[in-house]
Amino acid sequence: MHARRNSVRGAVTGLLLGTAFSALAVTPAFAQTPQSGTQGGLEDIVVTARKVAENLQDVPVAITAFTAESLLEQGATKVSDVARTTPSLTVRESPSNPTAISITLRGQVQTDILATLDPSVGTYVDDVYWSRAYGLNQDLLDLSSVQVLKGPQGTLFGRNTTGGAMLFETNNPNFDGISGSVAATYGRFNERVGTVIINIPLIDDKLAIRGAVQRNLRDGWMKDRVTGDKYNDRDNWAARGKILYQATDNLSFLFSGEYFKQDVSASGRQMLYLVPSGLTAPSAANNTALQSAGAAAAATLTAAGLPVPAGINPFSYGAIGSSGALQAGGNLRNYYTNLGASETELSQGVAGNPNFPSSSPQTYVKTQTYNGTVNLDTFFGAIKFVGGWRRVSTTSRLDLDGSAAPIHTTTGDQTLTQYSGELQITGQALDDAIDFAGGAFYFHESGFDTSSSIALPSFNPTTLLFSGQLDNDSIGTYAQATYHFNDRLSFTGGLRYSVDDKGLTTRNKNMSRATGISVCQIPTASITNDCALRVRDEFDGVSYLASLDYKLSDDVLVYLKTSKGFRSGGQNLRANSVATAIPFRPEVAYAHEAGVKSELFDRRLRVNLAGYYSNVEDIQRTTLIGLPNGTTQTVLTNAGKIRIWGLEGEFVMQLPAGFQIGGTGAYTNAKYKEYQELPSRTNLTGSRLTERVEGVPEWTWSLTGSYEHEFDFGRFNIRTDYSWNSAINLQPYTPFLGDPQGVTIDPNTGKTIAQNIIDATTSPKQGVLSARAALSLMDDKLELAVFGRNLTNNRKVVQALYVGGIGYVSGVHREPVTYGGTITYRFGN
Repeated sequence: MHARRNSVRGAVTGLLLGTAFSALAVTPAFAQTPQSGTQGGLEDIVVTARKVAENLQDVPVAITAFTAESLLEQGATKVSDVARTTPSLTVRESPSNPTAISITLRGQVQTDILATLDPSVGTYVDDVYWSRAYGLNQDLLDLSSVQVLKGPQGTLFGRNTTGGAMLFETNNPNFDGISGSVAATYGRFNERVGTVIINIPLIDDKLAIRGAVQRNLRDGWMKDRVTGDKYNDRDNWAARGKILYQATDNLSFLFSGEYFKQDVSASGRQMLYLVPSGLTAPSAANNTALQSAGAAAAATLTAAGLPVPAGINPFSYGAIGSSGALQAGGNLRNYYTNLGASETELSQGVAGNPNFPSSSPQTYVKTQTYNGTVNLDTFFGAIKFVGGWRRVSTTSRLDLDGSAAPIHTTTGDQTLTQYSGELQITGQALDDAIDFAGGAFYFHESGFDTSSSIALPSFNPTTLLFSGQLDNDSIGTYAQATYHFNDRLSFTGGLRYSVDDKGLTTRNKNMSRATGISVCQIPTASITNDCALRVRDEFDGVSYLASLDYKLSDDVLVYLKTSKGFRSGGQNLRANSVATAIPFRPEVAYAHEAGVKSELFDRRLRVNLAGYYSNVEDIQRTTLIGLPNGTTQTVLTNAGKIRIWGLEGEFVMQLPAGFQIGGTGAYTNAKYKEYQELPSRTNLTGSRLTERVEGVPEWTWSLTGSYEHEFDFGRFNIRTDYSWNSAINLQPYTPFLGDPQGVTIDPNTGKTIAQNIIDATTSPKQGVLSARAALSLMDDKLELAVFGRNLTNNRKVVQALYVGGIGYVSGVHREPVTYGGTITYRFGN
């Protein structure tokens, strides 16, 4: 198996490199910013959804696109900001690793952040696939455009894109003279951001370089009422450099290097709900240890000047019964209310991790990315080779429960390295009757993903250790062509074949902190080889696309499309038994879509609509298992089938006197059609058809208004954005773990335990209002801007985690209102 895999890797690498250096290539020359349309009308938006530059309105694919100017005007500073005005897209910070984001698009979501679970929404930066969610929660820097492609991108962007793809394009060097900008921002919570961008042509029409660097600092806005520490701070570095060499009129080389580093206190969490009988000691003999821990915790709070209500602290005397279980009076839901926590000083505890001298939540991430693109213009089109290398290193230490007591601490360390090569061939044939795109893709990934978990350290001496060493290869070939029957009617068809060869070595152990002795979690593994369990699996699949589009007029396009997407299977990194070590199968999505793209009233109104219906088979889901010792384990399984259908719409209208309004809207209906838990995989049995679908709001919409006016002394622009979503299930509630019959009443709330868990893991419907106003002076060289984010100070829960084995829900609230100002000076062209 290893010999065959190495030969495949070598053959594909040799083919791609050989083709690249024999063909060489040039970056297609297309506009990086909108081009003017009809005078007084809307501007064209150029997209590359089919590997070539096209007008957004001519592409029979549902796309939401942002130019650099629109991103600036809406105050987008992070990847997650793109979701505010994109129909059917939701981006949330991962509850298990703050460096990562969870992307939901058209009901498709990655339910866990692990190196062995591929995302359902692919992320591409300058044509290079960024494989992991780790490190994606970063700042935007010197972008030219962002494009969100909806639905399975099975042919051209087929690497695990059953839900869609996000394409980020950064600005390339140019030969138009020395140019650039310097910007400084100051805002609430001592926010300080400095950005420098410079473009320098070194040799006329031959060699140019471009560089951008940003420093992003901010104090924390959440205060630990026990220690006085602050969380949710910001300490980021971001930098990118590019070199463009135009060897001949049709041949060029483009090289880039990108760096991002973050070293901050992790997102502060807050206890939202504690199941009354959730904390259970192994036996009544541990009562003495629990009471000692309760006395110590109470003493800590008293020393900090904080009250300790009787029966509320989980380890206080009154909370422990003769059986060693936490009684009904031990609910922590009211604890922070009694402390009088304010909106900006939310209560946050520190989990007592005995393995660290300081157990304060902490997050560190560093990413390095290097790209090389070689392009050649030919008589039929273009040949391009894109090579990329990327390394992501993250470390996190989290107080998951968010209480003042030492309940649950986790750590994570990941270092993952990927390199890839893609050959792209695009062009026209038969007197431009056919547009075609094809190519080959190779991807290799290696590294490790480790984590630890300490639950109830006062009486549980065991630390759970999970370690996975990865060695993955992927190859793919694809071809797509569009045949134009005439100027109005066109048909597009495409195929892609993908093969993933995945290897994993796990070393999962239970370690006694008292003795230092470790025991293998999987019985078939041996402590003599450090509990190593090696598995290797191969997954392959065929994806396709077929669409028919017709122009009712020069400004109205209608289309029908069907497609199939493939997301690779994988292995369970956190497996603790032979049964849970079974690999999960690939996820396959079949999607059908109908849409219309239109520009009306002399291009002053743009309306794009789409409806879709998808069936996803063997959908990959995370299952939470309650273990006998009161802790939990996550296992990746195939849920069965899910049906998703929805409607989307976008509009923008250019009004007289410099006014413009726009809006988006989406309805998503997701429902499981098959979901039968297998007893051999977990300790859960029975149908789970009624389980909630995670991360998918039923309704989302946004409204945007802007005004621009030219004065004698300068140009004034103001824009406001309001985005709204209905309730989001932040985590699927598994009733087997909390309240199997759904009838047990919590006396502290008067509701069933099941309903309390559901309420705590639901982000309620909510809206966010943001605005930015700018005055440009000196022919747009100097800009003075003020901004406000979350102007209504919406503090509702946006992230939650239910840990069933222990019996609590913790969460994170939305950032409070922030505001500030930015000064920007631009020079050159």
